[in-house]
Amino acid sequence: MKNIYEIIKDSFDNTGLLPVQNVLERFSCSIGCHLMNLVNSEHRIFFHASKLQNFREHIVFQAPSGFMKSVIMDFFLDPRTGLLSSEPFPTNVEATFTPESWIGTMFKVKGGESETTDGVFERYKHGIIGADEYSRLKTMAENPGEANDVVYLLKALDDGNISKNMAYDQINIENICTTFWCGLRPTSLKFTSGLGRRFTYQIFFPTWLETQEFKRANVGGNIGTPISLETKEQLREKTLQTMIDTSQHTSIETTAVDEWMIDNDLIPHFDMPHYKRLAIGWSIINDKYPEITLNDTLISLFRDEFVARNIIKNNPVEECSVKVIAGGYRDDNGFPNSMFYEFMDAYYQMPRKLTKTTVRSLKRNDRIYEKHNKFFVSEGELDDQNDRQQVLEDYITIG
Repeated sequence: MKNIYEIIKDSFDNTGLLPVQNVLERFSCSIGCHLMNLVNSEHRIFFHASKLQNFREHIVFQAPSGFMKSVIMDFFLDPRTGLLSSEPFPTNVEATFTPESWIGTMFKVKGGESETTDGVFERYKHGIIGADEYSRLKTMAENPGEANDVVYLLKALDDGNISKNMAYDQINIENICTTFWCGLRPTSLKFTSGLGRRFTYQIFFPTWLETQEFKRANVGGNIGTPISLETKEQLREKTLQTMIDTSQHTSIETTAVDEWMIDNDLIPHFDMPHYKRLAIGWSIINDKYPEITLNDTLISLFRDEFVARNIIKNNPVEECSVKVIAGGYRDDNGFPNSMFYEFMDAYYQMPRKLTKTTVRSLKRNDRIYEKHNKFFVSEGELDDQNDRQQVLEDYITIG
């Protein structure tokens, strides 16, 4: 029987969707982590700091609108057509969430009795829930004291139990195993509240060439191919067997990943769980569990995670602009400045005023320059990129 990742990869390829580096791998790892967390919640095998260990790997996917966020979530989570729609846990993609929708609410009915409306963490207690454009996450990360949903997410995304005091009574939810995936347009996020540190990060800032590949893929012969019921049932069967097999092990061999994280000085201790979870998830979906070994795919994910976290904490808008200019336009001999503004407006939905402000900042910091009405990435910027790559080679290594 194929392993979980092979089933996912084959199904993705059959639909004619365009692969984006690390996207399918990262979301597949999150599914492996979700299965691990369900097993641990039921069998109570692993503890950390006296609490039941959390294995969930929540994802923030940053990309311009129209570039994979909705597609990848629907591919997995649509409750009718998604690949996971036959799994023994619920899935869905929702447009938005109110502050009270996470825990639910309580109200009085006739006779003075109280009645509870279930929230997300009850309805999807063991499921995976997605939000393809969850712009409120930025507001919550920057203003952690502003609303209740920050408190609920901070607690429930990393813990299995949460309570909410109401005028009539108290809402208690135990053994929460909800995994949360959300999408955002390119924007910075503050990590100071702790909310930003709850997620692993996937970024995709398409160049002109990549946008043309998306256009061609959109009219490809397989783009209308649905996921077959047989494939869903095959995945369900494999998922159930994997959970049974996983529950038989009371220890995980993570020495290779542990040594890698200790040796890499630029990864703080509070980010280490993300790298370990990615490795555990990858081992589960590839039938390697409980042994964790490092390979090229995991190293690529680790490097991607390291870079993405730093970009998102700083200035993603500048980074995507530099990437577009570096990618060139048509003949790869610079990017015509007028066309650059049009491109960022058309494909990134970036207002002209913001693009011009970004260009001024990039010029001022010698990251780009203008010549003969074209934008180029400066030699200094290329040197900086090479320096950053050398840092990755020095610190983000196999061992």
